[in-house]
Amino acid sequence: MSITERRRSSWMRAAGLGWLMAAVVLAQNGGLQKAPARNAVEAFQAGLKAAQSGRPADARRDYEKAVTLDPDYGEAWQAMAKLQVEQKDLDAARKSYEAAIRAQPSHTDYYFELAGLEQGAQNWNGLIDIAERLIKLNASDYPEAYLLCATGYYQSGNLDRAEERVRAGEKLDASQQSPKLHELFGWILVKRGNQASAMERRRFFDVA
Repeated sequence: MSITERRRSSWMRAAGLGWLMAAVVLAQNGGLQKAPARNAVEAFQAGLKAAQSGRPADARRDYEKAVTLDPDYGEAWQAMAKLQVEQKDLDAARKSYEAAIRAQPSHTDYYFELAGLEQGAQNWNGLIDIAERLIKLNASDYPEAYLLCATGYYQSGNLDRAEERVRAGEKLDASQQSPKLHELFGWILVKRGNQASAMERRRFFDVA
């Protein structure tokens, strides 16, 4: 924090405006979102109740109403996407997740859930796309994003890019909390014919 920023922070706290400074910081970091419209919230809550009561058709109708009333309602888009996945309507779910991302581009859960959809559908190009976007959003906090991205490249036969992403993920995973990264690297080495190096990595993923 610069001298000017420290002075501004001190002044704002003295004036009882700490909440305003926090809001400014949140806005700068993409974390401040406008509250959804009240009638959209009511529709969303009705959808949640319908889903919990085992009425998916009603839930979907209510979610659709919520996002029609407020197209920037990321949470409602997410709930609808999850329901659409359960209903095997994957194309609609993709569109809903993309709408959620447009509404709240800094919300990483939407990226991970869409990546899970693409991985489950074995849509490797789609997996690469969403994982690369997640890495672009936050390149330092999610080794799992590199694993997802590398998986897409590996399954697509692009071993060079797969290895690049695995190596980048391993640098972030200093505590070895993502053993699947090491496992995938082992498979890449096997594909390259480097069996000895692949076997050395067994200790990382045998217990995964």
